[in-house]
Amino acid sequence: MPDTVHPSADTPTVPGALFGALPGALRAPQQQRSREKVTRILAATARLLEERPYDEVGTKLIAAEARVSVGVLYRFFPDKHAIVTALVVEWLDRFVGIARQALAPPLPADPRELVARVLREEADFRREQPGFRRLWYDGPPLPRLREYDEATDLAVAELIRKVLVGAGTPRRRLVRPRCLPRSAPAAPFGFGGCSAG
Repeated sequence: MPDTVHPSADTPTVPGALFGALPGALRAPQQQRSREKVTRILAATARLLEERPYDEVGTKLIAAEARVSVGVLYRFFPDKHAIVTALVVEWLDRFVGIARQALAPPLPADPRELVARVLREEADFRREQPGFRRLWYDGPPLPRLREYDEATDLAVAELIRKVLVGAGTPRRRLVRPRCLPRSAPAAPFGFGGCSAG
């Protein structure tokens, strides 16, 4: 993975812009109108996943909900799996922005509270994001996103580390992230992940 700066949580981006092409997509949208259509497709997919089981959500239904033709949908995505992959990438991109905002001053005196703040903000996002729970618990494994997920975890860990070092936290209180494989029950997306240790 190349070194990349993640966007802030409120910066509208095309998912996957952090590491190049949109994973799963046939082509990245170039024009503003095309980006808006991709955004509508992803938002429609999230809404539908909030309301229906994963297996009931198909490309025709997504296109209708997004108010685009099926042909427009297929111009950007070959299938539902590719749309879901792009949706998860969008969420991963936003996690880094959420962490950046959670790490903004004023900073608590206890480093554990700082990490807890980041985790709270990300948990709130996951609870409030349409479709997230359904996709997490009922969606297919997405092993192609392992590297992207690991890069996101490392970016968040690095943001935390920089804030803690900048705040003068004693070295013995810092933890270094290490990436560990996650088991299927622990991570239904099939990602790898980082933990402190």
